[in-house]
Amino acid sequence: MSNMFAGDGNIGETPAIKFVSTKNGEKKVAEISVFFDKYKAVGEGAERTFERADGGFWLTGSVWGEQAQSCADHLRKGSRVHVIGELYEEKWVDKKTGEERFDIRLKIDNITLGLSRIESVTYKPRREPTADSAGKTDAADAENGFDA
Repeated sequence: MSNMFAGDGNIGETPAIKFVSTKNGEKKVAEISVFFDKYKAVGEGAERTFERADGGFWLTGSVWGEQAQSCADHLRKGSRVHVIGELYEEKWVDKKTGEERFDIRLKIDNITLGLSRIESVTYKPRREPTADSAGKTDAADAENGFDA
């Protein structure tokens, strides 16, 4: 990714799913506006920390496919998120003025919900084993002490 972006911020509005026609058929997309905080470095060397400073900026991004559905299901206005994606410039002509306009947007590859505002978590039931996986333990599950 040549224009990679990563940042922490708060969701501005609860994401909603839209369906967009593409050359590969109809796809789910969620538009997400995030306010990214501004931080300043304080101290030197090993004592260096970062504190929230006044200001920040809004950035609108899009999440596609099943991740879009997960965002709509789990994220709400004010949710703290960590976002990774690719910045790009979107251009259009203003219909009223005829002027060319542009905006910097984010194609979101990964969005992670921050845990600081989570009160509880409910997990989906575990999938039933398939014939191919019967009796096998996932390496990550085994490493963390979970049974198959």
